[in-house]
Amino acid sequence: MGRDDTKSWGDDRLLAMLDFKPGNDCDSPLHRGNFMEPDKPGLQKVQNFDAISSVELPTSWRCSKQNSEIGNSLSFRSATNPKAQINFAERSQPVPEQAANAFKQIIDPDAPTPRIVYSANLDSNGEGAATIKSLASALGSNLVGDNQLTSPQGGENARQPAFHLDSALVETINGKNVIAVDGWFTQMDEKANIKMGLHGPLKRYYTGIFYDADGKGTKIDQMYLVADDKDAFVSTKGVFRSSTKSIEWR
Repeated sequence: MGRDDTKSWGDDRLLAMLDFKPGNDCDSPLHRGNFMEPDKPGLQKVQNFDAISSVELPTSWRCSKQNSEIGNSLSFRSATNPKAQINFAERSQPVPEQAANAFKQIIDPDAPTPRIVYSANLDSNGEGAATIKSLASALGSNLVGDNQLTSPQGGENARQPAFHLDSALVETINGKNVIAVDGWFTQMDEKANIKMGLHGPLKRYYTGIFYDADGKGTKIDQMYLVADDKDAFVSTKGVFRSSTKSIEWR
């Protein structure tokens, strides 16, 4: 199993060996304002990313990507576990009204949390599945929203959905309700065919939060962890969860 990244937040010796400088790949006019001097050992603070005022990440996670086809983004890759990334994705296109209303209703601040929206172990065709279908556009029609519930397999023109949804729940993070999702993406080759392993499709493991960035449900951003194998995912999920707990909202 890969190294437990939750134990490497202050591993200055390893970072020095790697000639690591937090955030140095995102030192551009667009993203220079996204970094603050860390006020805690082993941590860097990312600030002013849309609805997120600030959030803390270990200095062992390096900003590695600046652009996205669907909007502004920041991506951080673990120096000690490079198969894992933490991403911040800002949606550029408004969510359709029906999906926006469904999202707002689900994250209603007066509703109790935590609350299960869907679990693959508990509900395959019931109310939870119907709720996920109503959120397809809000979760990204070609990404998390393209899953086994919104694009079921079967029939003459069946295809593998992009995402397999394990669970979705509403939780409160520092006063703001979000939808927390767990699951996995299918890995694709250069010809857009699904990569297969000995036991089925190769997976990219995912955990993330979707949050209302404009107060209307029409702009839904996400922060998420994705890893190329299960060991990398398991050993870095704790880092991601700790980071989400540090979020300060605008």
